[in-house]
Amino acid sequence: MADFGEVRMKKFLRIREVQLFSGLSRSQIYSLVAKGEFPRQVKVSEKASAWLLSELEAWMQKRVAGRIVGPGDWHESSQAN
Repeated sequence: MADFGEVRMKKFLRIREVQLFSGLSRSQIYSLVAKGEFPRQVKVSEKASAWLLSELEAWMQKRVAGRIVGPGDWHESSQAN
């Protein structure tokens, strides 16, 4: 994201882009939104909604940070030996 002093550029993604970004189906996205487990969409016009890319990136980072690597899961340190 470009940073111009105090103003940070934001990017909206529509549902198809959110599906590609997250790997989730449309119904999974709306189900997670309803449960408060996925960022809420923003109304950008009377008939259109979108998600902020920055909120989706934060959601993804949180998911990755919370994962537990189990035995048999690949991780970099196993390749160092």
